Formats: sequence, C-alpha cells, structure tokens
Amino acid sequence: FDAGSHIAKPPPRRRRQRRRSHSDSDLDSDSDSDSHNDEDTDAQKPPAFPPVHSTALESRIDLLTDPLPELTSFILPTGSPLSAQFHEARTVCRRAERRTVPLVREGEVCPEVGRYLNRLSDFFFSAARYANWCEGREEVLYRRAKELTEEDSSTTTRGIRRRERVTVRLRAEEEEKEEVDVDDKAKR
Repeated sequence: FDAGSHIAKPPPRRRRQRRRSHSDSDLDSDSDSDSHNDEDTDAQKPPAFPPVHSTALESRIDLLTDPLPELTSFILPTGSPLSAQFHEARTVCRRAERRTVPLVREGEVCPEVGRYLNRLSDFFFSAARYANWCEGREEVLYRRAKELTEEDSSTTTRGIRRRERVTVRLRAEEEEKEEVDVDDKAKR
C-alpha cells in the first residue's frame, strides 16, 4: 500500500491575483466577492479521500487475523525478519498518524486520512502476527515485572549469573598468576 505524500497534504493554495484599478473593483465588487469567496473556500478544503480505502484495509485485516489466536494481552514486537519489517512499518505509520492529527484538527487534511493511517498501522500489526504464525513462531506476551515467575526471572538473570561466573574465574586466574610470579621471585 502506498499512502503517498499527495494524500497527506492538500494542494498548495492558489490565490487569484488580479490587477485591476480601484474603479474596476468598485464597479463589480458585489458579484466578484461572491465568486471569490466560493473559490477561496474550495481552495481551503482538504482533498477528498474516499473511505473505500479504509474499508478495503479492514477486510484484509480480517483475512489476516481469522486464523490467528485471539489476543488476551499485549505482545512484544518479536519474530521473523519479515515480521520485524512489518512492525517497523507499523511504527512509522503510527508516527505519521500522530503527525496527521493536528492537520486534521486544523482542516488541512481530510479526517478520513487519519482513519486510513490508523487502519494501515493495524494492518501492519496483523501482517506481522500472521507472518510469525505462518513460520510457526510463538508470540511473546508482554508481562509486567510483578507478573514474572521465578522461572522467568531466572531466565532473565541467567546472563547476569554467567557474567558473574566469568568474572570470578578471571579473578581466580589473575590471583593464580600473581602467586606464580611471587614463587618465581622467591626461587631467584
């Protein structure tokens, strides 16, 4: 899907510039002001973005999520390289969505663009889950530190323990080397 920059920003505003004398503008000010206001209003409206695009994304999201297990918790963005790319695309899409919100509020961008970006990021999330499911990778559920079991905490501290063992071994080797050096000096 290509959201394209032409969707995200309206065309440049074009103001009608006329060079007229004051007498000309005074003569037809009533008729000209009405047509000028209509043109100005049209130029200020954001370009239309049909909702059919968001609807199409929703149907694709449904296709991707149908075979997947239902989510009961947040998941961590892990998995296959393809899944990682989808998660990265989702991150970029969310950033674009956040930056679009003020433009929608100001009337610079059609509100449907914001809905489309939201659906697009949901599509990338579903595609990432689907890619992992196709490759047989399990989803890693997010759990708060309070919820971690002893087994989980031992898994996370395994690296710390290993590092501590290596440090102790290195210290023992250094002490042994120092003892050998002292013995060599005593023999001389």
